[in-house]
Amino acid sequence: MKVSRTIAITGHVDHGKSTLLGHLLWKLGAVPDDRKAALERASESREKGMEWAFFSDALKAERDAQITVDTSQYFFRQGNQTWRVVDVPGHVEYLRHMVVGASRADVGLIIVGADAGIEEQTRRHADILRFLGVEEFVVAINKLDLFEGDRRFLQLKAEFLEFWEESGVEDVSIVPISAKLGQNLTPDSTGFEWFKGPTLIEALTQDQAPRPDSDLGTALGVVGQYEGKIFAELYSGSVCAGDVLQSNQGELVVEQVYQGLNSLALKLSGPASRGQIFFSDAPLNTTPHLEAKALFFGLPEELNQLELHLGPQVARVLAIEGLEPSVLDIQPKIRIELDTPIVVSKKIRGLGRFVLKSNGLIYAAGVV
Repeated sequence: MKVSRTIAITGHVDHGKSTLLGHLLWKLGAVPDDRKAALERASESREKGMEWAFFSDALKAERDAQITVDTSQYFFRQGNQTWRVVDVPGHVEYLRHMVVGASRADVGLIIVGADAGIEEQTRRHADILRFLGVEEFVVAINKLDLFEGDRRFLQLKAEFLEFWEESGVEDVSIVPISAKLGQNLTPDSTGFEWFKGPTLIEALTQDQAPRPDSDLGTALGVVGQYEGKIFAELYSGSVCAGDVLQSNQGELVVEQVYQGLNSLALKLSGPASRGQIFFSDAPLNTTPHLEAKALFFGLPEELNQLELHLGPQVARVLAIEGLEPSVLDIQPKIRIELDTPIVVSKKIRGLGRFVLKSNGLIYAAGVV
C-alpha cells in the first residue's frame, strides 16, 4: 500500500467541513457498509434527512455539539492511487489539535461557508498550513446552494486570491460546492451551471506534482500493536509482503500487509514496539538534538516538562536554545536538546515535523 498524497481538510466551525468529508467519502465509495448503516440510523433518529457529518463526527457528544474536536484520517482511491485525508478541528479552542493533523499534509483543503465568508480563523488555518510546509491548496466555497448565480462565489474567490497573493501562495484552486446537496464534489455530481471548472475531487487529485519524498525509500513508524500485528504510519515509499525493513534495532521481514479504513497494519517476522522507525534503504539520521523553526502557543513553567513528539517517537526536552519567551508565536530558529536520540529527516515530511507537549497540552508545532 502506497499513499500518494495526504490532504489536510480544515475550516472554521459551522462552515460545513464534517458534512463535506462525510458526503465526499460516501460518493467516493470510501465508507464501509457498517458505517453506512450507522450513518443512516443516526440520521433517521434526528429526522433531518441524511446528516453527512455523522460519519466523521463519530462521538455522540461531538455530534450534539456539532464540533470536530479530534484528528482522524481516512483513505480513498482514485484510479491506482491511494489518498489519505486528515480531518482536523476548526474550532478556535482546538487550534492546537489542528497542528497535529496539518503536520502530515501535502495539500491543504480549506472549507469556507459562503454565508459567513472568510473569517479570521480561516486565515489562521491557512497560515499554519503554510508554516508547516504545505504549498498546495484547494479552497472549497461551500453552501452556494443558498445563493443565486455566481456573484457570491466570485466575491469570495477575489478575497481569497488577494489573501493568497499577500501570503506568497502560488498553487491554489478555488471551487464552488454544496456539501449538503453534493454539488460539484465528484464528476458524477450535479454542478453549478455557471461554473465550468473542475469538481472538488478533480481539483484535489489532478495534475499534482510528485511528493518531495515520493522517490525516497520506505520509511514508516510504529504507532501501536494488537494481536500480533503492528499499526504503522507510512511516511514515504511503499510496503509489500516480503520487504526487508531495517531499524536501529535490526532487520525484520514484512510477512503480511493489511489495509483498513484508518490504518496500515503489518505482520512482521519479529517484535516491534511503538515509536520504532523502519526504513528500507540507507539508515536515517538519528540525533539527540535538532535545529528547527516552531510556532508556539505558550510555555509550561519549566521547559523540561515538555516532550517532543515526532511521528510516534517521544523524547523529553532538556533545553531550547534561541527561544525568545517574550514572542510566543513564530520562533524562526531554535535548537532543541533531547534526553534520547530520535530519527529525523528533512526530506521526509512525516519525520521532519513535530509538536511539543506537556500533560497532554500542545505548546508548539515545528519543522526541522
